[in-house]
Amino acid sequence: MAPKAYPYVILDVFTDTPYSGNPLAIVHIKTDADDLTSAQKWKICQEFNLSETVFLHETPATSDKSVVKIEIYAPFDGELPFAGHPTIGTAWYILSGLAGIPRPFDKGISLQVPAGNIPITISPDKRKAKAQVPVDYKEHEPFFTSRLKDEQMCLAPEDFENGKDGAESIISAVKGMSWILLPVTSLEALGNLQPYAKPMELPPAYLGAWDGALMVLAYHVTERDEANDVITARTRMFWAEGREDAATGSASVAFASYLAKNRGKHTKVEITQGVEMGRKSLISVDVVLKDGEVSKVALEGEAVQIMQGTLSPPGV
Repeated sequence: MAPKAYPYVILDVFTDTPYSGNPLAIVHIKTDADDLTSAQKWKICQEFNLSETVFLHETPATSDKSVVKIEIYAPFDGELPFAGHPTIGTAWYILSGLAGIPRPFDKGISLQVPAGNIPITISPDKRKAKAQVPVDYKEHEPFFTSRLKDEQMCLAPEDFENGKDGAESIISAVKGMSWILLPVTSLEALGNLQPYAKPMELPPAYLGAWDGALMVLAYHVTERDEANDVITARTRMFWAEGREDAATGSASVAFASYLAKNRGKHTKVEITQGVEMGRKSLISVDVVLKDGEVSKVALEGEAVQIMQGTLSPPGV
């Protein structure tokens, strides 16, 4: 008997230009009984070797056909509770009609992930997908580690907004996903940053219930339109092991929440990421506060399909 074949597509997300943005693989799971193990899914994700791979379940997650279950895997981390660019990419893929999944779209549709159900919509021209993302935003005590700036040999002390010896903010979008913020004073300084070979380390229990993956988000705010509550920024997101991400929705959600909370009002943040990698990405985040706390966050972006095929499951 021939091995079962699983259809897949590859999209570029947070762009409408092929071979820009952040690539995403989506693998179709067609049967009611998911017969791929977690180990097999992780192996498939590692084979694609993209920042994330989505496993899209075509059958309803519940009796409510408006809920679609997805699983998000990363090559180094296994399954993730939430990630932004897989959410936007999958939302666009389903709602544009390319996924071929019949759904009662007039009643609304949500993606089911471990972090919660995510309502999704698409613009009338089917170019931009929007997701009301789950958020459990937390701003932690600022932290100083000499490694953060000492390892940036191409930058001078004046290139860092808080100086060479200043502590930096740590923020979390959801439990298990946190970033050390690194604001710099110019786009030139942002472009001179280098990825980190080893992960940043915090004292035990520093993040409490939000403990988990810790990354670095460097940024430079290029414009503040206070009259219209819009902030424009360029960002770069570094994992460990010398990795950089072309577009990071979850980091953008946390960053926009940080800016909105510190302004104390509703804020829309327009983010450009991936320029230094040659994969320019455009990310929009809209943050609503209630009683001074982050209440609702909408993540929006474009996507384009560039590849399709089938794969055989690994014999893990």
